Amino acid sequence: MTSRPLLPGIAAIVLLCATTLSHAQTTAPLVGPAIGIAAQSLNNKAAYTSSVASINGQSSSTSDTDISLVGSWGFDLTDQWVTLVGLSYGLSETDMSRINYTSGGAQSFTAKTKDHLALFVAPGYRFHPLAVLYARLAHHQLKVEYSDTATDTSSRTFTGSGVGAGLAYTLGRNLELRVEYETVRYQSERIHLTDAKLEQNILSGALLYKF
Repeated sequence: MTSRPLLPGIAAIVLLCATTLSHAQTTAPLVGPAIGIAAQSLNNKAAYTSSVASINGQSSSTSDTDISLVGSWGFDLTDQWVTLVGLSYGLSETDMSRINYTSGGAQSFTAKTKDHLALFVAPGYRFHPLAVLYARLAHHQLKVEYSDTATDTSSRTFTGSGVGAGLAYTLGRNLELRVEYETVRYQSERIHLTDAKLEQNILSGALLYKF
């Protein structure tokens, strides 16, 4: 006799708990799969060591913007601690460097970057139900195309490591905003008679859809 009135109540409680849990899992920042797009402001630095005297010791600094695709998957470690793994790919060609030098007359070479790939991990601390502060550690790969008026056009692939920090904030049931700052230092690569060492400072804002 008493079981029938209880059944709707029990069903309602179970449904409410399931809905609440699903909503919490969806809105928790950094947790679960996500894909989105990032707009980046880049400060690119290059330093050169060369057997060509007019190149040796030169450096350059340029600023540019990039658009990247971002995919990630995050996991809860504890109630407060989370970790994220992800991948990003740059869609734009950006200015890296330009210098002038002398070799049989006035010469110059320019460098542009493309195919910027980054694999990253981001441990974070949830200081608010909708917000996480996190560190970012990343491996970067970057293709650089050089055009030199004294020689030819060539390309090199640079690899490096990045360290940074970010903030993730849930905007809605399926939307997340991330803001990051990262410094990336690349290993030196040789181009003809010159060794090039690159560094990037990247300020990024990303909007992601969470599944």
